[in-house]
Amino acid sequence: MRLLNYILTMFWKKSPVQERKIEVVRRESTSLRLDEWRSQPELVALADAVWRNHDFRLMLQVVQTESPGNFAVLSGDLETRALHQARSEGYNLALAHLKALRISVNTVPELEATYEAEEN
Repeated sequence: MRLLNYILTMFWKKSPVQERKIEVVRRESTSLRLDEWRSQPELVALADAVWRNHDFRLMLQVVQTESPGNFAVLSGDLETRALHQARSEGYNLALAHLKALRISVNTVPELEATYEAEEN
């Protein structure tokens, strides 16, 4: 009798609804791109939380003040000046990327080719 009740209970019992859990797949930081970071709301929220820290913003301001672009190259040949400009541009780009990490973007999924005949 118990076995019959158990079988009937299992057969007629509604299965619980399982919620889907979405996780960010972690990978090597060298392969994570800025656009991928900005498309993940959890990572953008993390960057925003760090950005709200007054001490971090103060540190970032010091780093920005120390940018090579804020210092003039008084002497040197054309190659030295070009190297200084390249360093300045790279430095400023890195700072801009740090600031951009906290701004979310909606990515548009890429269209996949169907290899069907085109409609005219």
